[in-house]
Amino acid sequence: MLLIGKSLKADFHLFPVGYMTLSANLLAFFYRTYIALFLTNDIPTAAFLLSSLVALQNIVQIPLRIPLSELSQSIGRKPLILTGTASYTISLLVLSLATHWTFVLISVLLFAFGISCFWPAVFSLLGDVSKTNYGANNGRVFQFSDIGVLLASLIAYITLQYLNWDLRQLFLTGSILGVVLTVFGYFILNETLNGSDRRHYESLSKNFLKSLRTMVSTLKELLKSSGLRKVYSLQILISYTEFGFAIFLPLLVVDNYHYSNSDVSLMYFVSIFLLIGLKKRFGVISDRFGLERPVIFALIINGLLIYMITLNGNFAYLILIYSLVLSGLLISYPAVNSHASKFSTPEMRGSAIGSLGVFVSIGRGLGAIVMGVFLNFLPLTPSFQFFGISIILLTFILLIIFKK
Repeated sequence: MLLIGKSLKADFHLFPVGYMTLSANLLAFFYRTYIALFLTNDIPTAAFLLSSLVALQNIVQIPLRIPLSELSQSIGRKPLILTGTASYTISLLVLSLATHWTFVLISVLLFAFGISCFWPAVFSLLGDVSKTNYGANNGRVFQFSDIGVLLASLIAYITLQYLNWDLRQLFLTGSILGVVLTVFGYFILNETLNGSDRRHYESLSKNFLKSLRTMVSTLKELLKSSGLRKVYSLQILISYTEFGFAIFLPLLVVDNYHYSNSDVSLMYFVSIFLLIGLKKRFGVISDRFGLERPVIFALIINGLLIYMITLNGNFAYLILIYSLVLSGLLISYPAVNSHASKFSTPEMRGSAIGSLGVFVSIGRGLGAIVMGVFLNFLPLTPSFQFFGISIILLTFILLIIFKK
C-alpha cells in the first residue's frame, strides 16, 4: 500500500481513479467469479443458456460503448464512472433476489450498462492526464484494481467458508458495499476533461441517439488508421482469451476438481497477491517494446497455459497456472489501451477508446459463445483444451495477417 501511494502521489488524478477501479473490480469480482456457478448450482441452467447469458453481457455493450464514450467527451468522465459503479451495485442486488434465470437476464443488462459507462471513461481519464507514460500510469492505477480483487476474494472466502453464506448473501453484501463505495467516490473523484476538449451539444439525448445511428460510420472512420486496426484486432483476441477462460474457470475448479466455492476465492486471492507489485512493470513493457511483440507472445503462452491447467488438479498448480495467465493479460491490456490512446487525436480519444471497448465486448462475447459450444458437446476438460488450442491458432492467423 505504501509503495502504491508513493507512486501515485505525484499525480493528483491517479489516486481517485485508482480508488474507483478498486471499487469497480471489487464489485465485479463477486459477479464474474460466481455467476457461472450460481447458474449451474443455485439456478440450474443448461450450458447453452448459461453461455448465452454470459455472452449477452458483452453483446449488449457493443451498441453502447461508443455513444457512452462520446457522452463522456461532453458531460465529463466523473458522471459516467459513478454511474458505472452504481449499475454494478444494482445488478448485484437483483442477482441476490434471483429465483429464475430471467432475474439474471435483468442483472446482466444492468452490469453490461455499468461496464459500458465505467471503463471507457476511466481510460479516457487516463489519456487526459498521461502524455508519454500511459502504460505506466495504467499499470499504477490497476494496482488498485488488484486491491479490490484481493478485498473481494477475502470477503468471499471468509463468508463462504466460515459463515456458511450462500451466493445470494454474498451478492447482497456486494450491493451494500457498492452503495458505500459509490457515495465516497462522488466526493473524491476529480473531473479531468478540459473545457477546450469538451464537445457541446444542444441536446445530449438527441446526440446519444445520433451516436447510436452513426456508430458504424464512427468505427469505419477510426479503422482507417492502420495502427488502430492492429490494436482492435489484438483486443478481440485478448478479450476472447480472458473471458472464455475466467468465466468458466470456477466450474473447472469446483465441478471437475471438487474444490469449494470459497477455494475459488482463495485461488484468486493468492494469485493476485503474488502479482500485485508487478502491475506497474507489466504496464511499462508496452512503453518499451511496443504493441505487437509483447501481446503476440503473451497470447501464445496463455493458450498453452489454458491447455495445461487441465493436466493437474493440485491446488498449488492451479494457482501457478492462473497467475501466469493473468500475467499475460496484464501485459496485453495496458499495451492495447496505451496504443489506442497514442493513435487517436485528443478530440477523438473518447471515441477511439470507446471503440476499443466495442472490440473488448466482441472478443468476450465470442469467448463465452465458443466455450459454451464446447461445453454443450464436451466435458469440462476437453472444452478447456480445445479453447487453449483455438487461442494459439487464432494468434498465428492474426500474425500472418499482420505480416501481409
